[in-house]
Amino acid sequence: MALVINYDALRDEQGNFPEWVFLTDENGREILNPVTEYLGFAMMFVKMGEINEANHEEFYTRLLMFEKVTDNGLVTPEGDRVTLSIEDIRKHIGLKANVVTETAHKFDKWLVNVLRSDTIRFVQSRTTTLKPVA
Repeated sequence: MALVINYDALRDEQGNFPEWVFLTDENGREILNPVTEYLGFAMMFVKMGEINEANHEEFYTRLLMFEKVTDNGLVTPEGDRVTLSIEDIRKHIGLKANVVTETAHKFDKWLVNVLRSDTIRFVQSRTTTLKPVA
């Protein structure tokens, strides 16, 4: 199933997006703010389908956990890692996607399995059997 991200709840009372949702690139084109885009996709790996007032701190917690365990995250075009703030998450309250929200326990269990799989691959890549030179 394709990911569907709903940005509509980010609109103001007049139906307009706040100016931070879209930016202008170097060619003068309007583009989606990379933070907004990243958070939309992040919903898949934090296992939450919505950012709201009640869960935005849990969303942020899971995001930071995932980024630490996988060494992934938002990166600038220059290659610099960006650590989002709780305010970045709070600004995106209302963002939704067609992602099933898992409990914190299920998320934690899944993330430990990700860590274990990545660690096993790392160990296997470093443990080679040397063959005798003929």
